[in-house]
Amino acid sequence: MLYLASRNFRLMKEIQNSIKIVPKETIKRPRAESAEEKKARKQLVKEERQSRRSEKKATKDAFAGEVKRQKKIGGRRVADGGAADIRPGTEGVRKLA
Repeated sequence: MLYLASRNFRLMKEIQNSIKIVPKETIKRPRAESAEEKKARKQLVKEERQSRRSEKKATKDAFAGEVKRQKKIGGRRVADGGAADIRPGTEGVRKLA
């Protein structure tokens, strides 16, 4: 279990390092805004939204891949006649006392 948790932590670190996260900044609209300034402001908003969508998709894909990988490993354990919650190489039930 600890192995899977550390693997997930490393996976999240890789995702964070590969995606450049820009903090969201509030943009004030001046009252006397020209048409060119309005277009530029709206274009910035569109770019921010697009980058957030791609960031969100990358995160979802990474986690979906990890879930599939873990289910595949768990399925192999059960398919071989073992229990999914007992690691391979471990023998049955052990008494603690």
